[in-house]
Amino acid sequence: MDSPPPRHHSATVAFEEANGSEGETMKKHSSKQGSLSSTDVELCTTICVDLAKQVFQLAGEDATGRVIYEHRIKSRQAFHDFLLKLPATVSVLMECGPGAQAWARLLQAKGNLVRILPAQRVAEHRSGAKNDRNDCHAILRAGRDTSIASIPIKSTTALAIQALHRIRRGNIKRHTALGNQIRGLLLEHGVSMPQGDAAINKHVPQALEDASLPLPDLLRELLDELLMDW
Repeated sequence: MDSPPPRHHSATVAFEEANGSEGETMKKHSSKQGSLSSTDVELCTTICVDLAKQVFQLAGEDATGRVIYEHRIKSRQAFHDFLLKLPATVSVLMECGPGAQAWARLLQAKGNLVRILPAQRVAEHRSGAKNDRNDCHAILRAGRDTSIASIPIKSTTALAIQALHRIRRGNIKRHTALGNQIRGLLLEHGVSMPQGDAAINKHVPQALEDASLPLPDLLRELLDELLMDW
């Protein structure tokens, strides 16, 4: 009986561990320069990326939804170069998170269709342990979920205005919390005051200067610091 022919290494390898019976295959990207071969470009209609500060996990699928491509990039510059070489015909999916808006604007400027997906909706599509690879596949599956609305890609000006509003809300929240803390500390020593910021501005300095009130010196110093921060 003839022996079976030797098995040759192929660039396309099966991965059933994370996808079960889906029978998806992946094509590992092997170029050290981060370039895409013509075969990769022809097969991938959508590529997703799991964003991080320095490590970027990618997966690509064909028109039938099969995962046929995987790659891990270990520097921001290499990822930037990868995106610049990505054909405009390839759609890109990414999860909402730090950096997503900046990368999305870069891709959008060069003509790629980009979608940013809400993290909580992506999590609904994760299977198996939480790791970069499974997160990446979850983004692909979430991208096929027609019930998920994309997060708008904002201009730098719109993001700056959004940041301003967030900072203001944060400052108001901290201001209110400090005021309540000051009132609570004084109340624990039997000193109460009316509601409102004006009452704190007026009555707390008076209380700190009133030696007849049962306030320890340490507490007076603490309240004085809180008042300055407030």
